[in-house]
Formats: sequence, structure tokens, C-alpha cells
Amino acid sequence: MAPLDVPIWRGFLASPPVAFDALHYDVALGGLAGAEVDQQDPLLPMWANLLKKRVDVVGHVSDERWIIEVKPVANLEAFGQVVCYEWLYRRFLGGECKTRKVVVCRRADVDLAGVYAEFGVSVYACAPVPVVGSGGSTAEPGSPLQM
Repeated sequence: MAPLDVPIWRGFLASPPVAFDALHYDVALGGLAGAEVDQQDPLLPMWANLLKKRVDVVGHVSDERWIIEVKPVANLEAFGQVVCYEWLYRRFLGGECKTRKVVVCRRADVDLAGVYAEFGVSVYACAPVPVVGSGGSTAEPGSPLQM
């Protein structure tokens, strides 16, 4: 999760839509498959770790896993990331568990509402919760976005 995303995530956590059993951050998926790294390279273990894709948050709710991408705007980038992360999660870690694709943001690109809906991606718009003393918004955090 990027530093600019943290206040948005805090806003989501201030009033989450469900009670999470656990939250895992910076969950690594994939690795070297798409990279051109020499298998004899002495730095191969480093490359294997660095080239993994990283999900911002995986939330556990009973037997369901929420694959969560946090971005200032629910845009094409966020959409592509969460769709790919959900697929990779099921392939590498999820087995047969149920998954849910989620983007947590400040606002959404309304042109993409149909795309998000078509692919089953939930969007939650949250007012950022700033670091103490930095000012902030009073909007309701964790509200599902009606696009």
C-alpha cells in the first residue's frame, strides 16, 4: 500500500462494512514466471521476491477472502489490479475458497461503473482519516459507492 493510500484505508477501517476475522497486508503472489531472469543468476532468490505482485490487503471474513486494492481513485488501474490479484490469489493461495474483489478509494471514475459491476468488483468510497494533526474530512467512511 502506498503512503498516499494509508489515510483512505484508515477511513475504511473506521467503519468497515463487515467484521473481518483477519487482515493480511502486502500479500505476495506470483513471481518469476514473466521475467527474463537467468536461472543461474546468484541473485535469483532476490529477483523471485522482488518480482511478486503484491495485494494491498486480503481480508478474511469466515470462509471468504476479500482481495482489496486501495487507491485514491477507483480507475482503470485499480480495476485491472484487483481483477488480476483475485485470479492470482485463487491460483497460488486461495484453493477453493470464495473470493470478493474490492477497491477502497476516495472517489470513483463514474465512466467505469458498468465495468466494475460487470466483473463483480465492489467499490467503497471513504473519507481519508489523516494522521493526527493534519486536518481531514468529516464524510462517512466505509460507505459503499453508488456509481
